[in-house]
Amino acid sequence: MPLLPKGGKVAPKKKGGKGGGPRDKLPQVNPQKLSDQNKAILERKGWDAVVVLAHMEPQNIIQREFPKFDKAAIPQCRKDCKDFLKQTGNIGATVVVNQLVNVLMGQGRFERGIILSPAYEQDMLDVLGSHFASGRVSGAQIQALINATKGQKPDPRTARLAQMVQETVDVRQIALGTLIDLVATTTDRDFRDKLEDEFKRRLPTTPIDEQVALLSLRNPQLTPALQKRVVKSVLKDPDKLSTLGRLTVLTIPGIASVPRQTLLRELRAPSTLTRSQLDDLARILKLIDFADADVKKVAKIQAGSLYRQAPIKICLRDSLSADPKGSQFLWTVIDQKIERADDRRKTNYKKAAKAVLESPVLPTAQKREAIKLLEKMGAASVLAKSLMKIDGDLRIECGKALQRITGQTFGPSRAVSIIKLGVIQKKWLGWLSENPGFD
Repeated sequence: MPLLPKGGKVAPKKKGGKGGGPRDKLPQVNPQKLSDQNKAILERKGWDAVVVLAHMEPQNIIQREFPKFDKAAIPQCRKDCKDFLKQTGNIGATVVVNQLVNVLMGQGRFERGIILSPAYEQDMLDVLGSHFASGRVSGAQIQALINATKGQKPDPRTARLAQMVQETVDVRQIALGTLIDLVATTTDRDFRDKLEDEFKRRLPTTPIDEQVALLSLRNPQLTPALQKRVVKSVLKDPDKLSTLGRLTVLTIPGIASVPRQTLLRELRAPSTLTRSQLDDLARILKLIDFADADVKKVAKIQAGSLYRQAPIKICLRDSLSADPKGSQFLWTVIDQKIERADDRRKTNYKKAAKAVLESPVLPTAQKREAIKLLEKMGAASVLAKSLMKIDGDLRIECGKALQRITGQTFGPSRAVSIIKLGVIQKKWLGWLSENPGFD
């Protein structure tokens, strides 16, 4: 990445120590997969890119100092910097927003005595627009930009930038959730009215699942007026509501009596589980302890019905994240599933639990849930065969589960070497081969 040296001259990255051009090809990056250290590096490079956009102009290149500098490559260099700021996702968005705020507030610092590129402001706003379109600019950042455009500016160029920023902050590009945040936090009445009008315009074309998500768990940023509008919108076509959607609407106070009773009546009948509902189950489970007795009752009906139909691995996953009451409820359902299952289904349950237990990526806590399930099913053979494929305390927990299932005390009851563990496993497998019925 080209940097600005002291003295205000643009220094290109040299190739092979012989000078060269300003172009330094930038890779695609995924900020979500980066360490904190690498994110910090990308942020610094983002600021470097901003400086290049500010000053990478032919007039700023001192020919006698950089005789081989390829000025024809400057447009490509500027494009690469813009692409870099776009490709770095939230990192690039934050850098651009912060720099624009700094400039508008009179705090932007650039090298003195050299030209500020005529294209600088537009290039920065092009990047900002890209991040708007991708939903990467938060409500707080938008508010900071709007606030920074206000007040007297030190020169016509900064005043023009303020106007350009206001035009770029197009409410039509702001994500619906961000609109809600802004409505709740902005102190600018005119801007809030503009945001509310955009919310009202967009709501009817928003998929009903997204509308319900806005209500989910009582979104604290959703103002009473917007909440009322969303509820009214979703109740226009209640047949399209999922089980979670119906329950979520019932958690909102002030629902009219007729639609409330209709939803309650529908939810008293068990639902049929679909694949699209699997990620809804944990949120339904949270509602079994809701303050409203009617909601609590129908949530238990739905959670019980849907988890009885769900794959056992989903039950294990959600029992881990549930609160104590939710976990207790879910294990009651798991007991019912085991009791009702035929031999083929029980075999599948054991296979699923074994896969969880031996998984190299799933969390240890979830593997403990798998051990609990295998113990309930008396699957001593599965636990014994898994001993060498699990780590640390899980081996001890398996040893204790095996003891509770069989009454035998082969262990392990404490941490042992891998050689000793192999000996213990052989004892278990030998005993189990002579005492069938613990598969």
